[in-house]
Amino acid sequence: MTEIEQIFAAIAIILSFSALASYLNHRYIQFPPTIALMAFSLTASLIVVLLGTANILDQESIQDFVSSLHFDEVLLHGLLAYLLFAGALTVNFGALRGVLTQIATLATFSVVASGVLAGTLFWGIANLLGFEISLVYG
Repeated sequence: MTEIEQIFAAIAIILSFSALASYLNHRYIQFPPTIALMAFSLTASLIVVLLGTANILDQESIQDFVSSLHFDEVLLHGLLAYLLFAGALTVNFGALRGVLTQIATLATFSVVASGVLAGTLFWGIANLLGFEISLVYG
């Protein structure tokens, strides 16, 4: 099987699994969808590990297949845009209008605070390691 066929097979397996898990959740369990999918995924992973430990499944081939997918590439270049779009569809903008000032203030403050904290920590660690870096460049 070529690499492209493996990727399509993995996508088909994941979509089939999530569709089956979503159907079973909707029909019988009735958990919130994200919690149910996570629970089904953890259960499936546990089953694979147990079957691999009992030498029923070949864990080496599964591990090689999963490591060949390059998760960072698939997530960043393939799935991230769809995940962000799907998340944006579920936002209730009417409820956010009332707290827009608080959201903007906290978002701005947290960005500035994290930049100052990360920069100061980098400067302090670099100076401890003997690198002469000025705190403010200029």
